[in-house]
Amino acid sequence: MTPPSRRLYAFFGRFLQAATADVQDEEAGLELLERTLMMLCECTRSASKVVRQRACTLIGEFLNGMGEDVQLLSEVSNRVVVSCLARTEDRAAAIRAAAAVALRRLALDPDDMVRVEGGKGRG
Repeated sequence: MTPPSRRLYAFFGRFLQAATADVQDEEAGLELLERTLMMLCECTRSASKVVRQRACTLIGEFLNGMGEDVQLLSEVSNRVVVSCLARTEDRAAAIRAAAAVALRRLALDPDDMVRVEGGKGRG
């Protein structure tokens, strides 16, 4: 990944972090984050490995940049987990690594693990 790309991802991460904290309408900021994550989950299923990698990278930036007290809707967090778990089985190592980093923020208890049907996730 190029330095300008890294800066862009960091910017988006900080932008969404600011949108979910210290704003008058915190709910609107959280809705922006959740809608963005849902869109990126769709992108993780792209045929293009560049798009899959960048989607996983952005998901990781957004999740890891969130405040500790920010709680996503369970539907959104489940969708992110399923999408990123599926990408941990991607052929491209960079995509697997980006998906693992994205999942770091949503560390799960073994009792809460999501089973991906057939061993190959469809996101």
